[in-house]
Amino acid sequence: MNHKIFKLSLVVTMLVFTSCIKEKKADEPSNKMETSKIYSGKAMTHDYDQKIDSIIVQMTLEEKIGMLHGTSMFTTSGVERLGVPELKMADGPLGVREEISRDSWAPLGIDTDFATYYPAGGGLSATWNPELAYLFGTSVGEESRARDKDVLLSPAINIIRTPLGGRTYEYFSEDPFLNKKLTVPFIVGLQENDVAACVKHYAANNQETNRDFVDVQIDERTLREIYLPAFKAAVVEAKAHSMMGAYNKFRGEYLCENSYMLNDVLRDEWGFEGIVISDWAAVHTSVNSLNSGLDIEMGTPKPFNEFFLADRLLDSVNAGKISEKEIDVHIKRILQVMHTLKRMGGEDRAKGSINTEAHFKDAYDIAAESVVLLKNEDELLPINAESIKSVAVIGHNAMKKNALGGFGAGVKTKREVTPLEGMQNRLPESVKINYAEGYQERYAPKKESIFGEVT
Repeated sequence: MNHKIFKLSLVVTMLVFTSCIKEKKADEPSNKMETSKIYSGKAMTHDYDQKIDSIIVQMTLEEKIGMLHGTSMFTTSGVERLGVPELKMADGPLGVREEISRDSWAPLGIDTDFATYYPAGGGLSATWNPELAYLFGTSVGEESRARDKDVLLSPAINIIRTPLGGRTYEYFSEDPFLNKKLTVPFIVGLQENDVAACVKHYAANNQETNRDFVDVQIDERTLREIYLPAFKAAVVEAKAHSMMGAYNKFRGEYLCENSYMLNDVLRDEWGFEGIVISDWAAVHTSVNSLNSGLDIEMGTPKPFNEFFLADRLLDSVNAGKISEKEIDVHIKRILQVMHTLKRMGGEDRAKGSINTEAHFKDAYDIAAESVVLLKNEDELLPINAESIKSVAVIGHNAMKKNALGGFGAGVKTKREVTPLEGMQNRLPESVKINYAEGYQERYAPKKESIFGEVT
């Protein structure tokens, strides 16, 4: 294979954005972190507390319990007779996920749940630009409101420890300082649209292997210097309204029943006033989870009354293992968040917008600035269409659309351009584009040739 063609194939994923990268001007600041504005979130509002107390005393124990656990895949119960609506959640870090069934992961298959597909967290971090993080948060917040969501399960801010981690692409970076500087403006922008950020996965959830039960052992200094700075900034600076309790154990206790992390650090030390929502099926006890600081249990498709914070919690209250007054503490937190989001009525709530040209441009601008060209031998890029006759594009991902491939980070979008499509759009017809898969997928039907014309 011609050496130059081979090099072209290696950098195909960068070609779509090459012409969009701006050269740095002499008078431009060299450090966006130092020159960016200071972002600060608004604290929870308490002007409604007396009204909230009056609602709670009218609720039955069963109604209270219904607000503490999922009653569909992405909602908790409301109390319609008292004007308390459902709390509606949605994934995720790359945009608002498509609508799924109330009792399974199956998509509804409707045509009203399209959304803008934004770059992954790793792409945003490559911009080193807090202003783009704010733009990202604002833009996806508008889309969340247009889809009538109260809580967006985002941002994902765990430290990247290995490129092999299954969720690594969602996270910002391996740098705690950079994570913190991007987390705050993202949350501020999101929550300005009356949508709560659910910051995840708190905490030390940095691998997919055995993530449901791995026991993470971290000394205090490393915990504070590496793993917690972005989470602390999310609470102290951005005033995040919710936090997601992770699957893993920390120093022998599951995060969703880890009083040190949820009560001592999150609430007492950082002053967190929002709600802690479990990752899906991350809860292992009833009374201990509540006493340790968890507020809402979400889970996988099984009878919702079988959740730990459902019938089992009701039985525990009736048996005197936990008081109804303790239940009220968690209900009040939930209602305070709902009031802050203008969910309880009486205030004009942000309407939002979705699939707009402005949002498509937001996503494009973030992606374009995220491209980092580390090496450019022989000034290979940008491609001079007048000096070449053909380009080889090799690899299955050149044709694969990935917006629906991320499960919790998946998006059903109307607009996604693959690397191959990008090259076809960018290069003139005089340049022949030869495509080959280049490798055999493990479970795909075997093909006679995977190289085609480019061999």
